[in-house]
Amino acid sequence: MFKVKTTSIPQVQMCQACGVKPRYYEKTTGKLHPFCGKTCASKVPKMVTVVCDHCQRRPTSGSHLYCGETCATAARLKKKSETCSLTGCTKRATMYPIGSYWNYCSAGHEELALRGCICCRAVPYIGNYFPLCASCDSYLVGHGPFLLPVPQDHTTYWAVVDQFNAAWAHPTERPQIRMVYRIIPAPSVWDNYWAYSLSTFPTVFPFGRDVLEAKKPSSEQWEYPGNEHLLWHGTTRACDIGEGGQNVFCTSPKCSLCSIARGSFNVASAGKRAFQRYGPGIYTSSKSSKSDHYAKNEIKSPWKALLLNNVLAGVEYTTVFNERHLKGPPLGYDSVYGKPGLSLNYDELVVYTDHAIRPAYLVMYEFTHKSILS
Repeated sequence: MFKVKTTSIPQVQMCQACGVKPRYYEKTTGKLHPFCGKTCASKVPKMVTVVCDHCQRRPTSGSHLYCGETCATAARLKKKSETCSLTGCTKRATMYPIGSYWNYCSAGHEELALRGCICCRAVPYIGNYFPLCASCDSYLVGHGPFLLPVPQDHTTYWAVVDQFNAAWAHPTERPQIRMVYRIIPAPSVWDNYWAYSLSTFPTVFPFGRDVLEAKKPSSEQWEYPGNEHLLWHGTTRACDIGEGGQNVFCTSPKCSLCSIARGSFNVASAGKRAFQRYGPGIYTSSKSSKSDHYAKNEIKSPWKALLLNNVLAGVEYTTVFNERHLKGPPLGYDSVYGKPGLSLNYDELVVYTDHAIRPAYLVMYEFTHKSILS
Protein backbone atom coordinates (compact mmCIF):
# COMPACT_ATOMS: atom_id res chain seq x y z
CA MET A 1 0.00 0.00 0.00
CA PHE A 2 2.79 2.42 0.78
CA LYS A 3 4.69 3.95 -2.10
CA VAL A 4 8.23 3.49 -0.85
CA LYS A 5 10.96 5.32 -2.66
CA THR A 6 14.21 3.42 -2.91
CA THR A 7 17.28 5.08 -1.47
CA SER A 8 19.62 6.41 -4.13
CA ILE A 9 22.96 8.15 -3.64
CA PRO A 10 23.55 11.02 -6.09
CA GLN A 11 27.03 11.28 -7.49
CA VAL A 12 27.48 14.81 -6.16
CA GLN A 13 25.80 16.55 -3.23
CA MET A 14 26.51 20.28 -3.39
CA CYS A 15 27.20 22.57 -0.44
CA GLN A 16 24.01 24.13 0.90
CA ALA A 17 25.69 27.52 1.28
CA CYS A 18 27.63 28.11 -1.95
CA GLY A 19 26.06 25.43 -4.14
CA VAL A 20 29.35 25.15 -6.05
CA LYS A 21 31.57 22.77 -4.11
CA PRO A 22 30.59 19.24 -2.97
CA ARG A 23 29.53 18.75 0.64
CA TYR A 24 32.31 17.48 2.93
CA TYR A 25 32.15 13.74 3.60
CA GLU A 26 34.01 12.23 6.59
CA LYS A 27 35.14 8.74 5.63
CA THR A 28 36.06 7.84 9.20
CA THR A 29 32.63 8.57 10.66
CA GLY A 30 30.46 8.25 7.55
CA LYS A 31 28.94 11.69 8.12
CA LEU A 32 27.94 13.89 5.20
CA HIS A 33 28.16 17.54 6.26
CA PRO A 34 25.73 20.11 4.80
CA PHE A 35 28.61 22.42 3.78
CA CYS A 36 31.82 22.13 1.83
CA GLY A 37 33.98 23.56 4.60
CA LYS A 38 34.30 25.92 7.57
CA THR A 39 34.00 29.05 5.43
CA CYS A 40 30.54 28.15 4.17
CA ALA A 41 29.55 26.73 7.53
CA SER A 42 30.20 30.15 9.08
CA LYS A 43 27.49 31.57 6.81
CA VAL A 44 24.78 29.52 8.51
CA PRO A 45 23.26 32.41 10.51
CA LYS A 46 22.77 34.37 7.29
CA MET A 47 20.98 31.55 5.51
CA VAL A 48 17.19 31.50 5.33
CA THR A 49 16.81 27.71 5.38
CA VAL A 50 19.15 25.13 6.91
CA VAL A 51 18.36 21.42 6.78
CA CYS A 52 18.54 19.07 9.73
CA ASP A 53 22.09 18.00 10.57
CA HIS A 54 20.92 14.41 11.05
CA CYS A 55 18.36 13.48 8.39
CA GLN A 56 19.61 15.99 5.80
CA ARG A 57 16.02 16.30 4.61
CA ARG A 58 13.84 18.64 6.67
CA PRO A 59 14.52 22.26 7.76
CA THR A 60 15.93 22.81 11.22
CA SER A 61 13.68 23.98 14.03
CA GLY A 62 14.63 27.50 15.07
CA SER A 63 18.29 27.73 16.03
CA HIS A 64 18.57 23.97 16.65
CA LEU A 65 20.70 21.63 14.57
CA TYR A 66 17.85 19.19 14.01
CA CYS A 67 14.35 19.29 12.54
CA GLY A 68 12.70 17.80 15.61
CA GLU A 69 12.95 15.52 18.61
CA THR A 70 13.07 12.31 16.57
CA CYS A 71 16.22 13.33 14.70
CA ALA A 72 17.78 14.86 17.81
CA THR A 73 17.31 11.58 19.69
CA ALA A 74 18.66 9.56 16.78
CA ALA A 75 21.71 11.81 16.58
CA ARG A 76 22.42 11.34 20.28
CA LEU A 77 22.13 7.58 19.97
CA LYS A 78 24.44 7.57 16.99
CA LYS A 79 27.12 9.48 18.88
CA LYS A 80 27.05 6.87 21.63
CA SER A 81 27.85 4.05 19.27
CA GLU A 82 29.73 3.77 16.01
CA THR A 83 28.47 0.27 15.29
CA CYS A 84 26.12 -0.65 12.46
CA SER A 85 22.51 0.33 13.16
CA LEU A 86 21.15 -3.01 11.96
CA THR A 87 19.89 -4.94 14.99
CA GLY A 88 22.40 -7.58 16.05
CA CYS A 89 25.29 -6.32 13.92
CA THR A 90 28.44 -5.33 15.84
CA LYS A 91 30.56 -4.23 12.87
CA ARG A 92 31.82 -0.67 12.58
CA ALA A 93 29.54 1.67 10.63
CA THR A 94 31.33 2.99 7.57
CA MET A 95 28.64 4.59 5.43
CA TYR A 96 25.98 7.26 5.78
CA PRO A 97 23.51 6.78 2.90
CA ILE A 98 21.71 9.83 1.56
CA GLY A 99 18.08 9.85 2.70
CA SER A 100 18.70 7.47 5.60
CA TYR A 101 18.64 8.30 9.31
CA TRP A 102 21.19 5.78 10.56
CA ASN A 103 24.71 4.46 9.92
CA TYR A 104 25.42 1.01 8.49
CA CYS A 105 28.45 -1.14 7.88
CA SER A 106 27.40 -2.00 4.33
CA ALA A 107 24.80 -1.38 1.65
CA GLY A 108 23.43 -4.87 2.31
CA HIS A 109 22.73 -4.08 5.96
CA GLU A 110 21.19 -0.77 4.99
CA GLU A 111 18.82 -2.65 2.69
CA LEU A 112 17.84 -5.09 5.45
CA ALA A 113 17.37 -2.30 7.98
CA LEU A 114 15.14 -0.26 5.69
CA ARG A 115 13.27 -3.02 3.90
CA GLY A 116 13.85 -6.17 5.95
CA CYS A 117 11.41 -8.06 8.15
CA ILE A 118 10.37 -5.75 11.01
CA CYS A 119 10.70 -8.62 13.47
CA CYS A 120 13.96 -10.47 12.81
CA ARG A 121 15.56 -7.84 10.53
CA ALA A 122 17.54 -10.69 8.96
CA VAL A 123 15.80 -11.24 5.62
CA PRO A 124 13.60 -9.09 3.36
CA TYR A 125 9.89 -9.03 4.11
CA ILE A 126 7.46 -10.78 1.77
CA GLY A 127 4.58 -8.34 1.36
CA ASN A 128 3.13 -4.92 2.09
CA TYR A 129 0.25 -6.08 4.31
CA PHE A 130 2.57 -7.66 6.86
CA PRO A 131 6.18 -6.46 6.51
CA LEU A 132 7.44 -9.79 7.85
CA CYS A 133 9.50 -12.63 6.44
CA ALA A 134 7.74 -15.95 5.84
CA SER A 135 9.05 -17.48 9.06
CA CYS A 136 8.09 -14.56 11.30
CA ASP A 137 4.74 -14.17 9.57
CA SER A 138 3.86 -17.81 10.18
CA TYR A 139 4.88 -17.67 13.83
CA LEU A 140 3.56 -14.24 14.84
CA VAL A 141 0.17 -14.43 13.15
CA GLY A 142 -0.34 -17.81 14.78
CA HIS A 143 0.21 -16.21 18.20
CA GLY A 144 -1.84 -13.03 17.70
CA PRO A 145 -3.41 -10.73 18.42
CA PHE A 146 -0.86 -8.26 19.84
CA LEU A 147 1.20 -5.23 18.84
CA LEU A 148 4.61 -5.44 17.16
CA PRO A 149 6.73 -2.26 17.37
CA VAL A 150 7.94 -0.99 14.00
CA PRO A 151 11.65 -0.03 14.21
CA GLN A 152 12.22 3.68 13.71
CA ASP A 153 14.91 3.09 11.08
CA HIS A 154 12.56 1.03 8.90
CA THR A 155 10.90 2.20 5.70
CA THR A 156 7.49 1.17 7.05
CA TYR A 157 7.88 3.42 10.09
CA TRP A 158 8.67 6.49 8.01
CA ALA A 159 5.91 5.71 5.51
CA VAL A 160 3.38 5.79 8.37
CA VAL A 161 4.94 8.91 9.91
CA ASP A 162 4.98 10.73 6.58
CA GLN A 163 1.34 9.86 5.94
CA PHE A 164 0.35 11.08 9.41
CA ASN A 165 2.22 14.36 9.03
CA ALA A 166 1.10 15.04 5.47
CA ALA A 167 -2.52 14.33 6.43
CA TRP A 168 -2.57 16.76 9.37
CA ALA A 169 -4.81 19.36 7.73
CA HIS A 170 -6.28 21.28 10.66
CA PRO A 171 -4.77 24.68 11.61
CA THR A 172 -3.57 23.36 14.96
CA GLU A 173 -0.27 22.13 16.32
CA ARG A 174 0.81 18.90 14.68
CA PRO A 175 1.70 16.36 17.38
CA GLN A 176 4.89 14.32 17.63
CA ILE A 177 4.72 10.60 16.88
CA ARG A 178 6.11 8.49 19.72
CA MET A 179 5.54 4.89 18.56
CA VAL A 180 4.26 3.00 15.53
CA TYR A 181 2.98 -0.56 15.91
CA ARG A 182 2.00 -3.15 13.34
CA ILE A 183 -1.18 -4.85 14.55
CA ILE A 184 -0.61 -8.60 14.43
CA PRO A 185 -4.08 -10.12 14.02
CA ALA A 186 -5.59 -13.31 15.31
CA PRO A 187 -5.57 -16.16 12.77
CA SER A 188 -8.13 -15.82 9.95
CA VAL A 189 -9.06 -12.20 10.80
CA TRP A 190 -8.02 -11.05 7.32
CA ASP A 191 -9.53 -13.96 5.36
CA ASN A 192 -12.86 -12.31 4.53
CA TYR A 193 -11.12 -9.06 3.70
CA TRP A 194 -8.84 -10.53 1.06
CA ALA A 195 -11.29 -12.83 -0.67
CA TYR A 196 -14.98 -13.03 0.11
CA SER A 197 -16.43 -15.92 -1.92
CA LEU A 198 -19.50 -15.19 -4.02
CA SER A 199 -21.13 -18.33 -2.64
CA THR A 200 -20.29 -17.80 1.04
CA PHE A 201 -23.40 -15.79 1.84
CA PRO A 202 -25.70 -16.03 -1.19
CA THR A 203 -28.42 -13.94 0.47
CA VAL A 204 -26.07 -11.10 1.40
CA PHE A 205 -24.16 -8.87 -0.98
CA PRO A 206 -20.64 -10.33 -0.99
CA PHE A 207 -17.70 -8.15 -0.16
CA GLY A 208 -13.95 -8.51 -0.33
CA ARG A 209 -10.94 -7.23 -2.19
CA ASP A 210 -10.96 -9.88 -4.89
CA VAL A 211 -14.73 -9.75 -5.39
CA LEU A 212 -14.73 -5.97 -5.71
CA GLU A 213 -11.87 -6.08 -8.17
CA ALA A 214 -13.63 -8.72 -10.26
CA LYS A 215 -16.78 -6.60 -10.59
CA LYS A 216 -15.01 -3.24 -11.10
CA PRO A 217 -16.85 -1.16 -13.71
CA SER A 218 -14.83 -0.35 -16.81
CA SER A 219 -15.30 3.35 -16.09
CA GLU A 220 -13.54 3.10 -12.72
CA GLN A 221 -9.78 3.61 -12.32
CA TRP A 222 -8.42 2.18 -9.08
CA GLU A 223 -4.83 2.40 -7.92
CA TYR A 224 -5.11 -0.77 -5.81
CA PRO A 225 -7.36 -3.87 -6.08
CA GLY A 226 -10.80 -3.28 -4.62
CA ASN A 227 -10.12 0.49 -4.60
CA GLU A 228 -8.17 0.01 -1.40
CA HIS A 229 -7.03 2.93 0.76
CA LEU A 230 -5.07 3.48 3.97
CA LEU A 231 -7.32 5.67 6.13
CA TRP A 232 -7.42 6.95 9.70
CA HIS A 233 -9.91 6.15 12.46
CA GLY A 234 -10.06 7.60 15.95
CA THR A 235 -11.84 5.93 18.85
CA THR A 236 -11.80 5.61 22.65
CA ARG A 237 -8.77 4.22 24.53
CA ALA A 238 -9.43 3.10 28.11
CA CYS A 239 -6.12 1.42 28.93
CA ASP A 240 -2.37 2.00 28.57
CA ILE A 241 -2.01 0.01 25.34
CA GLY A 242 0.95 1.29 23.32
CA GLU A 243 2.72 2.84 26.33
CA GLY A 244 5.54 1.46 28.45
CA GLY A 245 5.90 -1.67 26.34
CA GLN A 246 2.24 -2.65 26.75
CA ASN A 247 1.44 -4.59 23.58
CA VAL A 248 -1.35 -6.94 24.72
CA PHE A 249 -4.92 -5.76 24.22
CA CYS A 250 -7.21 -5.35 27.19
CA THR A 251 -10.72 -6.80 27.40
CA SER A 252 -12.48 -3.80 28.92
CA PRO A 253 -15.85 -3.06 27.24
CA LYS A 254 -14.99 0.64 27.53
CA CYS A 255 -11.84 0.32 25.41
CA SER A 256 -13.03 0.49 21.82
CA LEU A 257 -9.44 0.75 20.61
CA CYS A 258 -8.42 -2.66 21.97
CA SER A 259 -11.70 -4.21 20.83
CA ILE A 260 -11.12 -3.06 17.25
CA ALA A 261 -7.41 -3.90 17.16
CA ARG A 262 -8.00 -7.31 18.74
CA GLY A 263 -10.73 -8.52 16.40
CA SER A 264 -11.34 -5.77 13.81
CA PHE A 265 -14.39 -3.54 13.39
CA ASN A 266 -18.00 -4.37 14.16
CA VAL A 267 -20.53 -2.41 12.13
CA ALA A 268 -23.27 -3.42 14.60
CA SER A 269 -21.74 -1.12 17.20
CA ALA A 270 -21.69 1.82 14.78
CA GLY A 271 -25.24 2.80 15.80
CA LYS A 272 -23.95 4.02 19.16
CA ARG A 273 -22.41 7.07 17.57
CA ALA A 274 -24.21 10.33 18.47
CA PHE A 275 -24.13 11.87 15.01
CA GLN A 276 -23.91 9.82 11.84
CA ARG A 277 -23.81 11.98 8.79
CA TYR A 278 -24.33 9.05 6.43
CA GLY A 279 -26.12 6.55 8.65
CA PRO A 280 -24.74 3.68 10.74
CA GLY A 281 -21.40 2.66 9.29
CA ILE A 282 -17.67 2.67 9.97
CA TYR A 283 -16.24 6.15 9.43
CA THR A 284 -12.68 6.84 8.29
CA SER A 285 -10.81 9.80 6.84
CA SER A 286 -7.67 10.52 4.87
CA LYS A 287 -6.98 13.35 7.32
CA SER A 288 -5.22 12.33 10.52
CA SER A 289 -6.21 15.62 12.16
CA LYS A 290 -9.90 14.92 11.56
CA SER A 291 -9.67 11.43 13.08
CA ASP A 292 -7.76 12.88 16.03
CA HIS A 293 -11.00 14.66 16.98
CA TYR A 294 -12.53 11.23 17.76
CA ALA A 295 -9.46 9.79 19.52
CA LYS A 296 -10.39 9.98 23.21
CA ASN A 297 -8.56 8.87 26.34
CA GLU A 298 -10.48 7.41 29.29
CA ILE A 299 -7.22 7.35 31.23
CA LYS A 300 -4.89 10.19 32.17
CA SER A 301 -2.14 10.14 29.58
CA PRO A 302 -0.28 12.66 27.40
CA TRP A 303 -0.30 10.12 24.57
CA LYS A 304 -3.14 9.60 22.13
CA ALA A 305 -3.76 6.80 19.64
CA LEU A 306 -5.00 6.55 16.06
CA LEU A 307 -5.63 3.50 13.90
CA LEU A 308 -4.40 3.42 10.31
CA ASN A 309 -6.61 0.98 8.42
CA ASN A 310 -6.83 -0.88 5.14
CA VAL A 311 -10.23 0.06 3.68
CA LEU A 312 -11.96 -1.38 0.61
CA ALA A 313 -13.98 1.44 -0.92
CA GLY A 314 -15.07 -0.32 -4.12
CA VAL A 315 -17.37 1.94 -6.12
CA GLU A 316 -17.79 5.13 -4.12
CA TYR A 317 -21.02 7.09 -3.88
CA THR A 318 -19.87 10.72 -3.62
CA THR A 319 -22.00 13.34 -1.90
CA VAL A 320 -21.60 16.86 -0.50
CA PHE A 321 -24.84 16.68 1.53
CA ASN A 322 -25.74 15.14 4.89
CA GLU A 323 -27.66 11.91 4.21
CA ARG A 324 -28.53 10.53 7.65
CA HIS A 325 -31.29 8.37 6.21
CA LEU A 326 -28.76 5.99 4.64
CA LYS A 327 -28.62 2.44 6.00
CA GLY A 328 -25.94 1.45 3.52
CA PRO A 329 -24.49 2.58 0.21
CA PRO A 330 -27.04 3.28 -2.57
CA LEU A 331 -27.72 0.48 -5.03
CA GLY A 332 -24.71 -0.16 -7.25
CA TYR A 333 -22.22 1.36 -4.80
CA ASP A 334 -19.98 -0.13 -2.11
CA SER A 335 -19.18 2.86 0.09
CA VAL A 336 -20.08 6.50 0.68
CA TYR A 337 -17.54 9.27 0.24
CA GLY A 338 -18.30 12.57 1.95
CA LYS A 339 -16.68 15.22 -0.21
CA PRO A 340 -15.60 18.47 1.47
CA GLY A 341 -17.79 21.37 0.48
CA LEU A 342 -21.25 22.17 1.73
CA SER A 343 -21.45 20.00 4.85
CA LEU A 344 -17.85 18.92 5.40
CA ASN A 345 -14.52 20.67 5.76
CA TYR A 346 -12.56 17.41 5.60
CA ASP A 347 -13.37 14.15 3.83
CA GLU A 348 -15.02 11.03 5.24
CA LEU A 349 -15.30 7.53 3.79
CA VAL A 350 -17.96 5.22 5.21
CA VAL A 351 -18.22 1.45 4.76
CA TYR A 352 -21.17 -0.62 5.96
CA THR A 353 -19.76 -4.12 6.34
CA ASP A 354 -17.14 -5.52 8.72
CA HIS A 355 -15.31 -7.17 5.84
CA ALA A 356 -14.45 -3.85 4.16
CA ILE A 357 -11.95 -2.68 6.77
CA ARG A 358 -9.07 -4.02 8.86
CA PRO A 359 -6.88 -2.17 11.39
CA ALA A 360 -3.27 -2.23 10.22
CA TYR A 361 -1.20 0.15 12.35
CA LEU A 362 -1.53 1.77 15.76
CA VAL A 363 0.11 5.19 15.95
CA MET A 364 0.89 6.72 19.35
CA TYR A 365 1.46 10.47 19.41
CA GLU A 366 1.66 13.42 21.77
CA PHE A 367 0.88 17.11 21.65
CA THR A 368 3.93 18.89 23.02
CA HIS A 369 2.04 22.11 23.77
CA LYS A 370 0.33 21.58 27.12
CA SER A 371 -2.58 23.91 26.40
CA ILE A 372 -4.03 21.63 23.77
CA LEU A 373 -3.55 18.28 25.49
CA SER A 374 -6.80 16.31 25.58
